[in-house]
Amino acid sequence: MEDNKPKRPRAQHPERITLTTEALNRVSFWLEQVAPHMKGSSVTRSQLVSWALCNRDNGLSESEVSKLVNAFFDPVKAVLWAVESLKGRRKAGEEIDLQNFMSEVLATNKKPVVKKRNKKSADKLPSQSNATITNKSDGGDCA
Repeated sequence: MEDNKPKRPRAQHPERITLTTEALNRVSFWLEQVAPHMKGSSVTRSQLVSWALCNRDNGLSESEVSKLVNAFFDPVKAVLWAVESLKGRRKAGEEIDLQNFMSEVLATNKKPVVKKRNKKSADKLPSQSNATITNKSDGGDCA
């Protein structure tokens, strides 16, 4: 006997992110700003972050991309990626020109040479909080 009931969509596995303390403080400040205007209701951190992200342009500007690369490019990870990429090309029988390959990688990332970190500069890195944001659908989905 067939069951004609429509199947419920499967719940997605929640995507979690960790916010820096500064970012979490901003979200808390925004929630405090909204709270007086939400008598009898409230906005969650997840809803606020989802709303803020969905109400900005879809893409990043060139200057934002450049800032992200400068802030987060890791030359060690880039070299490890290059090694794996070259192994795959060699295994596929491609001819490898290491100098051209590395110049392409470095030109793509445009990151200045990273200086060694000492204890003082490590203290200046943003700390992370334990706040997590999930991708549960609660009406705040991007259209």
